[in-house]
Amino acid sequence: MQNFGESIRKEKPLRTIALKTGGREIGYAVLEGSQLLLFGVRRLKGRGAREMGVHLRRFVEQLAIGFRATVLVGERRLGRDRRRRPSSFERELRDSARSLKARVRLLPVALVKQTLTGDPNASTRQVAETIVESYPYLSRYLRIDVRTRKWYWYKMFEAVSLGITAHEQRSKERVMRALRAVGGVHKGA
Repeated sequence: MQNFGESIRKEKPLRTIALKTGGREIGYAVLEGSQLLLFGVRRLKGRGAREMGVHLRRFVEQLAIGFRATVLVGERRLGRDRRRRPSSFERELRDSARSLKARVRLLPVALVKQTLTGDPNASTRQVAETIVESYPYLSRYLRIDVRTRKWYWYKMFEAVSLGITAHEQRSKERVMRALRAVGGVHKGA
């Protein structure tokens, strides 16, 4: 039987690409564990959903190949109907992950907000301010764009929050798996 430390060390570092779509812009963040490697907002080219979907897929694949991503994370949109069809973004994400041999995690917004702020109804601004506590160099992106009167970087903050939450969830899973391996916790716990 192996010890707990050996079980945890056998795991590869989690390389995550988190994406937040909506409209013509996509927020993205690349994390290794909880370390933020790259972040930003990208405007999708094309006219119509099909062309933007192609551009999104190319962009995701370039990021995933360049950073050797193991997980692609997106937002799960919850509707009233449990049998709802996946959105075009979810389909593109799953197709990209399949071709890259990466896993996909779709996280509900309430879970992300609960994980980061402790409040499932927190505003995007509150989530962003919580992120800035851990990554102070992101504070400059909290400002509202003077020209458009919009908060341009909110999608980037949402992508970072998705990536952090995916890391937290995966870390908990790894610890539980390692504890089960050494006989410390039963599957039902």
